[in-house]
Amino acid sequence: MNISLTVDNTQQVSQTLSRFAGLSGDEVAKQSVSPTRELTADHFFAYGNNPANKNKFKVTPTGYWNKAGQATKSSSSGDTINIIVDEKSVPGLVGVRRHYTGGGTIKPSGRISEITQKPIQYLTIPINGALGVDLYRKGSALFAKSGNTRSDSDTAMFALKKSIGPQTPNPAIIPTPQQYFETVALVVKNLTDPD
Repeated sequence: MNISLTVDNTQQVSQTLSRFAGLSGDEVAKQSVSPTRELTADHFFAYGNNPANKNKFKVTPTGYWNKAGQATKSSSSGDTINIIVDEKSVPGLVGVRRHYTGGGTIKPSGRISEITQKPIQYLTIPINGALGVDLYRKGSALFAKSGNTRSDSDTAMFALKKSIGPQTPNPAIIPTPQQYFETVALVVKNLTDPD
């Protein structure tokens, strides 16, 4: 599932700042598509690099917020800018909308695993960003094998959780309406006074 944001203050910006320059809301939106996408993607990158937002497992980060930034796309329709985090375009990116809007408790589906042929009982939360390795369970984590044997020096790859949540809404993952307004206002200023 993707998250889709609509920046609908372009008409307000164009009416407020460009009424003397003859710019339409449609033109402002078209010219603001790239800057607002960059603002959103850069916000994801900065959010992921902020030490306060690092994962709680204190291991190698998975790059989740960088993936969100890479998946950010935008377009315009009339005087509206549409910003989409296209989760399907970046492998391993799931749940950006849940971070933003919050949600209930996430639990395993209980479907039959293709590997074990048993019902899935745990969520696997990536904590080291490596996939495609031989794994084994030890306590509440999955570890990657070092060579052909299990070892205390093996690297934890996933935390195993019976459930996660409930997740509280976190509007701080995207720029504020004021930041979008200022970005579009700068576009209008540059269109009307390029010097």
